Amino acid sequence: MDALIAQSPIAESSYGILLQAGFAGFALVLLIFLYCIVRDNSKDRKESNVDMVNVLRDNNRVIADNTNIISRLKDSQVESNSVLRDVRDRLLERPCLMPRRNDPPGIQGM
Repeated sequence: MDALIAQSPIAESSYGILLQAGFAGFALVLLIFLYCIVRDNSKDRKESNVDMVNVLRDNNRVIADNTNIISRLKDSQVESNSVLRDVRDRLLERPCLMPRRNDPPGIQGM
């Protein structure tokens, strides 16, 4: 590979040196740019961590409230079901006052 680069006309000319210096300079500019981005993000990250903790705390409070409401709703549903069963049982104990379709008009169904 080194022999191939040495035979290249770009490596022998002054453009080769300028080209290599350009790539090195561009790499250095990119490294400085990345360093600045990482440094700025680390400052913002500290503030965002505090915000994230507050969001998680609020989220936990909402979940706890919803769990409490669901538990109360379940208790209410159990009470409603027992009341409805009681009403159903009372209605089934009473005789039917409506005549059946096939019965003569004077006879009421049971």
